[in-house]
Amino acid sequence: MRHQFLPRAWRRPTDKAIGHSERGVHSGHGTPGPVALVFGGGTGIGRATAVEFAREGATVVVAGRRHAVLAGSIEEIEAAGGRAIGIVADVSRPEDVTRVVTATVAELGRMDAVANCAAIVDRQESMLTGPVELFDLVPLGLVGQPSEAAKAIVWLCSVAASYITGTCVDVDGGLLAS
Repeated sequence: MRHQFLPRAWRRPTDKAIGHSERGVHSGHGTPGPVALVFGGGTGIGRATAVEFAREGATVVVAGRRHAVLAGSIEEIEAAGGRAIGIVADVSRPEDVTRVVTATVAELGRMDAVANCAAIVDRQESMLTGPVELFDLVPLGLVGQPSEAAKAIVWLCSVAASYITGTCVDVDGGLLAS
């Protein structure tokens, strides 16, 4: 069953994308279904999220720092019958985020969901100040897969989760609960 996406009240900008449009990787035009923007969509959880949005029928804008990995995400989405556009950008630069959002709305007419899967992580310590190895195995004895987090992200952007707001959803196999 495909999820319905909540519409967002984004205005169509009067001007075109803010500079550097030649940095983009483009595929597909016109947008019959929902539009999802995934920052960090080139690898890992971001790529899995972009693919999952496409499986749900969304046209996906994948944004990330590396052209080659964005092209790989687009190829994977298109191979599965989806539609995608890639934009090279660094989420740590506010002007890049503005450019991606503006370009998305200018190119596709709207944005129905946004997921930020981009991260810079110190591989020596986790975000909870423990060794990275701690997060390799969780209490269930499983190694989490990007697709598991992606399914939660896509669900949170759907009508099914419309009443969820202002909370964190931990997709960690029970690590924090143990």
